[in-house]
Order: sequence, then C-alpha cells, then structure tokens
Amino acid sequence: MKFSLRFSALLICLFGGLIGVSDDVPIAPLLPIEHTTWGKVYILEAEQLEVVVSPEEGAVVSLKHRIAGDFIYSPLRIEPTPKVTTEASLTGNWENRAWRTSEGRQVVMLSRSVGPPLSLRIVHLIEVNATGTTFSQRTRITGTGPGDHSLLGPSFEVGLSPSPDTSLVNDAYSLRYGDIGTTWQSTWSIESPERPIESSLNVDETRKGNLLSGHPTSELALPPQGWTLLCTVNMTWSNLPADRSPEASSL
Repeated sequence: MKFSLRFSALLICLFGGLIGVSDDVPIAPLLPIEHTTWGKVYILEAEQLEVVVSPEEGAVVSLKHRIAGDFIYSPLRIEPTPKVTTEASLTGNWENRAWRTSEGRQVVMLSRSVGPPLSLRIVHLIEVNATGTTFSQRTRITGTGPGDHSLLGPSFEVGLSPSPDTSLVNDAYSLRYGDIGTTWQSTWSIESPERPIESSLNVDETRKGNLLSGHPTSELALPPQGWTLLCTVNMTWSNLPADRSPEASSL
C-alpha cells in the first residue's frame, strides 16, 4: 500500500496536468516485457482488447481484438512535422512509464524532446479503459523555446486492416470486421493559448488496407514559445448484429 501511494503521488506531481486530478488515480506501475518483434514493450490487456506500445518506436504498434484480429497494420503515429525525420533533431530516447488506475484504466506515457530548429516537447498518453471497449491516445506538442514554425506540419496516421464495410460520417470513420464494429475519431486543439482549430480526417486505400490520417486545417498562428498543441485519437469497438453496419459514435 505504501508503495502504491508513493507511486500515485509521484505521477500526480510529475504529470498531474496530463492525467488530471480525479478519483481515478494511479495505484500500481505496469512493467515492460520483451517482445520478439518490437523489443521492450508495454502490453495493455482488457477483456478482448490488447494494445502493444513500443517505447523504441514511440508508438502503438499493435491494436488487437481476440476475435477480429489486429485492427492496424502500421503504427499509430502523431508527429509534429513530417519534415524532421533524422535522429540529429532529437535529444535522447523516448522516456516511458506505465501504470494502472484505481478504476482499472491502463496508461502508458511516452515523452521526448526535439531540439532546434523546432525546440519541442512531445508527450503521448495512451490509454485503454477498464472494459477494453475504448482505446485513446492524447498527444501534446509543446513549444519549449523559440523555434521555426514554418517547419511545423502536425499530423497523425495509422494503417487500418482491410474491411469490406466502411463509412466516413461526421468526421468519424467506421469499419466492420465480421460481427465487430470499430469507430475512429480525431480532434485537434490549441490548449495554450486556448483556441479551437479545424481539422481533417482522410482515408486512402492501400494494398494492405486503409490509411487513416488527419491534420489541422486552420492556421496555427502560434506564439514564439510556451504553446501546446493537442491531438486526440479515439477508437471504440462493439459487437454488431449480423445485418447491421458499424455506425459513427459520439465519444
């Protein structure tokens, strides 16, 4: 009990701004394991959903349903810009830690710094709810110093396994895998200074399935530093009647 209390207090002190202050508090750490493909990973398991998070990749690399199989064929990536891809622009590896909360959520936090010319801090907060019906990732990109905003091109993308039954309605993308329906949604906002921004959700067919992506469409108009951009990606799944297609849900 003392260990759990100390762990909870540490996370709230370090990351209270991200995890929020509520009755649902961290109670125990989750430990990484060795994976034959991805090296050291965190595996979040709840009911029929399994999520594999790779600190080396800095991303969710597998999102699997025990009946429907893997929902994704490529990692879920939320990036500050596609123009900065070299290791020289990054300082250090992805810092990582994971925990279980008092209400049964499982959470992984990955964080990394990007040096000049961008000068950013990137934090991924990846969660699976207690019942395993909802997966979410919230990524905060924060300007830590004067940077070249012309290089920014924030976006997310994930390769979704092929489905014969899909629909894109009201900025929500739904797919059916047998009797399992999934719905994906994403939003972008500027937290500091607080301001809503418009964004797009796009689907492109590939040889492996469907590439889902999104990015802000509004002008960012960020201050020189001290700003925070938030991207939220949610996926829910449910059992469907044999004659019903998946419908977009409001998360």
